[in-house]
Amino acid sequence: MRKGFILPMFVSIMVIFFIIVPVILNWVSEDTKSTVSEQKKSIAFNLAEAAVERGYWKVKSSTSTFESVIMGGTLVGYNFDTVYNDIQGGSYRIKISSGPLSRQVTIIGEGRDNSTKEKRAVKVIYQNQTITGAMISGSKITPSDKTTFHWGPILGWGEINLSGGAGNVYYPRKFSKQLVRPRDNSLNPPNTDNLEWWSAYDVPELPQFDFATIRSSAMANGTLNCGGFNNYIYPNSSNGYTLSCNCSGDKKKCCADRDKCKIKNIYADRRYNKGLLWYWDPGKSVYIDNSGTKGSFFVRGDLTISGDDCYGPWYKTNGYDPYGGYHTCAGGPSSDTGPGALFVDVPKTAYLEYQKIDTSLSNQYAADLDLSSSAAVYQIGACNKSHYYDCGSSCEEGCERGASGDDIGLDGFLYVGGVLKITSAFDMYGAVWVVGKVETTGSNNVSVFFNENLDLPTLNVVLIRKSWEEIQPSSSIW
Repeated sequence: MRKGFILPMFVSIMVIFFIIVPVILNWVSEDTKSTVSEQKKSIAFNLAEAAVERGYWKVKSSTSTFESVIMGGTLVGYNFDTVYNDIQGGSYRIKISSGPLSRQVTIIGEGRDNSTKEKRAVKVIYQNQTITGAMISGSKITPSDKTTFHWGPILGWGEINLSGGAGNVYYPRKFSKQLVRPRDNSLNPPNTDNLEWWSAYDVPELPQFDFATIRSSAMANGTLNCGGFNNYIYPNSSNGYTLSCNCSGDKKKCCADRDKCKIKNIYADRRYNKGLLWYWDPGKSVYIDNSGTKGSFFVRGDLTISGDDCYGPWYKTNGYDPYGGYHTCAGGPSSDTGPGALFVDVPKTAYLEYQKIDTSLSNQYAADLDLSSSAAVYQIGACNKSHYYDCGSSCEEGCERGASGDDIGLDGFLYVGGVLKITSAFDMYGAVWVVGKVETTGSNNVSVFFNENLDLPTLNVVLIRKSWEEIQPSSSIW
């Protein structure tokens, strides 16, 4: 009886074995083929990525290379005219071209696996963005509680220390290669809230300014070392409303006095709206009373700003005030009809700086429309007035965190190699880099509205990735 039971069971097991084993072997074989196939595809994809990386470093190799590309030129070896075989397992080729927008380059990398001939392609668009944040620095940054930054991040290779009232402001984003204090007091992960601050972050490369070229430009335009070494100088009818520049000082005076450059009413200079580069040599201490210029200031020493900020569309036309000659800044009659307030462009991604506070409500920050949405253009001071010198509507204090008025002190970039001291009104549309401390006194809030399109002479190319996508490989023969 026992033997009769065991034999059929044994036969059944063998039948099942011979049925299942081939299925398992076939599944293993197919899975192995699929794994190998995916591996081969990964080789081609990795080669395409390597091609883009090589193209990226080629474009960054020099400012002349970048300029050649954006002017429509082609680079030998980077126009699908060379196949590179320096990576094991396959080959790749690269195409670099200009566009699609101004100061952008498109890099296409194609990779091919040697054994399967599998091809993959990746397209990346980069933009040369000289200035990547509203405030940048290669050292420690201590934002003042009286200074507000809109539309662009604070970027530092050193520590960012939010002391005093600045710690209660939850915008813009703050990126530091070291720590963002007091948000983070150690370098233990995660080092971020993924909304407002990032410590131990791979901060983008900072610009290396071409000070020699900037100085030469200032010399050619008469904007080199402007100011009086003893008393304030100012534009007026006797000097043709053009500041005298060459603040070399009186050699009979000693040291500090000889290195002071004093300017008053720079907004009345004929060149106030020309977008020029203004430059002061290292060791010069610059004093500006009543600012108001479209251009960029490079002060290699200390800078002190006092008085009022006076740049706006209502002050002058082609160097002259259309309402009666050169008037005193902020001294005109508010009853006179003027051309309106100052409008500026807003970065497309401005809303990212306010993720910590942003909701579906509007006017929570300058140019806020609703959740994750900002206007393309913003009216400084949020004026609803048609008169000049007359600004102050509901949004100004609420969404700007302080009164900016309907004018600014500088439309451009500000570089200060020493200490920046602001004792009165000085708002900006642009960006700022201060090597030393920033000191703000008095009751005035300083607002910096970021301009993402600043273009300045540099010795390096700073490329920011704007888009990435995998595309179909081209049909051109390898």
